[in-house]
Amino acid sequence: MCIFVKKNNIMDYEKLFTVRESAQRLKIKEATLRQMIRDKDIIAYKVGKRWLLKEIDLHLFIENKCNVNTILHKFSVLC
Repeated sequence: MCIFVKKNNIMDYEKLFTVRESAQRLKIKEATLRQMIRDKDIIAYKVGKRWLLKEIDLHLFIENKCNVNTILHKFSVLC
């Protein structure tokens, strides 16, 4: 799903994903993702009755999770 947004007088687009699409990309259950949204662990936007997630926010979430896991792994090796 692509949504066009006006930024600085330029028409641009941002790719948005539903909870189902986002959960598939993250390889987790929809219920887990909905809980993460409620807990504000991941950024999501309520549009009408739907929750939508920006592609960039999914990438940032994955990147942050990978960095945390790498740090935890290095720490456990040092201990």
